[in-house]
Amino acid sequence: MHRLFRPVATFGRRLATSSAAPKIDKEALMELRRRTRYSFINCRKALQEFGPNRLPEAEKWLHELARKEGWEKSTKLSHRSTKQGLVGVATEKNVAVIVEVNCETDFVAKAADFKSLVSYSHFF
Repeated sequence: MHRLFRPVATFGRRLATSSAAPKIDKEALMELRRRTRYSFINCRKALQEFGPNRLPEAEKWLHELARKEGWEKSTKLSHRSTKQGLVGVATEKNVAVIVEVNCETDFVAKAADFKSLVSYSHFF
């Protein structure tokens, strides 16, 4: 019986926490996402931090956050080698394109989504 009542209590806590969070201006959120192309959640965090009237500061904060997080992630993965991958070659009239896309494993290189990255239709 305890399991039956647990979700109700959890729902009540979530409801109370979500109502305490400040409302986000939808137009400001859409504008910030359009400017930065960052995720909804990150743009929302920036607006909670700076408010809808300080979009330039929110945008700057988002860029710094992305740089910081991206740098940390790339540092963690820098020791990994990308020995697998594909090469795509396409020619049309007097224009040629050669693309090399690398990955860590042959499983990724054999996947259809990965193969579509070097397909002829993407070049021209």
